[in-house]
Amino acid sequence: MRKTTETGVGLLLGPQGVEISSEDKRALVERIVTSPLFNKSGRLSSFLLHVCEFELQGRSNEISEQQIGETIFSRSQNYDPSMDGIVRSHASRLRHRLEQYFTQEGGAETIRLHIPRGAYVPVFGMRTVIDSSPVPQAYPSMREPSPYASMSPTLSSGSATPGHHGVRRAGYYWLMALGLIAVSIVLLRHSLWLSLFWPASSSTASSEILWHTLFTPGRETLFVVGDAGANMFENMAKRQITTDEYSSKAWTRDPLAQTPPGFSWNPIATRTYTPDFAVGLAARVARLSEVADGQLSVLFARNLRLDNLKDSQAILLGGPNYDPWEMLLESRQNFHMVYDGRENSISILNAQPKPGEPAAFKWSQTSANSNIGYSLIVLTHNLNANGRVLMLQGTTAQGDQAAAEFLFDPTQLDPILREATTAEGKLNDFEIVIETSFVAGGTANTRMAAFRVHRGGASTPDPRSR
Repeated sequence: MRKTTETGVGLLLGPQGVEISSEDKRALVERIVTSPLFNKSGRLSSFLLHVCEFELQGRSNEISEQQIGETIFSRSQNYDPSMDGIVRSHASRLRHRLEQYFTQEGGAETIRLHIPRGAYVPVFGMRTVIDSSPVPQAYPSMREPSPYASMSPTLSSGSATPGHHGVRRAGYYWLMALGLIAVSIVLLRHSLWLSLFWPASSSTASSEILWHTLFTPGRETLFVVGDAGANMFENMAKRQITTDEYSSKAWTRDPLAQTPPGFSWNPIATRTYTPDFAVGLAARVARLSEVADGQLSVLFARNLRLDNLKDSQAILLGGPNYDPWEMLLESRQNFHMVYDGRENSISILNAQPKPGEPAAFKWSQTSANSNIGYSLIVLTHNLNANGRVLMLQGTTAQGDQAAAEFLFDPTQLDPILREATTAEGKLNDFEIVIETSFVAGGTANTRMAAFRVHRGGASTPDPRSR
């Protein structure tokens, strides 16, 4: 078998008749996982050790994406790999890291280890130097599907055509379908090459504390993208989905969530849509210097579990209309977002307004000021107060994006972070209300409209911060 790497080096894996002992295989794997390329990436090392141990025990037939997800990545039993691509994304990084090892530190290894694309069973072989001329086609039967193949969810004839993402809460299913790019979560988990949407990321001295707070060594941080299907349903039902309804998926059985008579599109429950900019934002965060390889895991809001909010570090993108789970964290906030289905408006309520502040920052599609929207950025603790959660919420989809852009604007964010940081260098919980103008499908004139710092821990915010 022949494989071409990025450098064009050909490798012959396993010449016929050459048997490699289990001891030699184990020794190779140990050298790999203790090398500088692997010793700081616990997930990739655990992944490799797991599949190699199964192969050495003669249990290769038990290796599967499902089994790896449940064992290595702590996914629930019988989780759906088609909706959660954490194994595929880590497998891709593992293959790349193995190629790096054998072209760098392990260049003199006489045994090679390879995990073919489209499979997870490791292949050991003796190193043989062969002609490095270009190969017309390598492993055609083992190639992973192109990421382009899953760029859009399946839409039956008669379904809405993906298009420009405009105002999110339009009140009607049609505008919602037209107002979002149909981006599947499979693509989001599998295609961080879409970082072209955003420039390369770097942190200022002040913003580093935020990212170090959200990304602690040896701990996974979830990046949870909003559920546009839930928002579509709420616009039709003219009410907000409760956390209980969302967690139990009871709303997906409501008649309004089914295919309307006379149409052939798929029910909302089968649609895994999220605003298009979420893909680029996930890529930008993943490229931060504070984020270790494999530390960021992207998750669709509909696949979130209560345990995640109890004990995980997380970034939640989209307001409660996109992720009803966020309402579980609102009791610790001064500001919180509410949806009024009767008048199709979104407001950020201000529990204890300071002088000059309104009791609510309101956006309504029918208002004369509908080109002015609001966003809410909240750093809080998870439910068990053993980790931090960052929430980015907007009264519109453009408001969500404005909140994301605010995070990477040091002129606006850094003064807030300095005020929220203790003398010991710890970051207090905080809330930021942002006002922005919608111009030509984008945002402009973004400014901070209100701000709170909660001093003294997760459960006892300082009254002065109100």
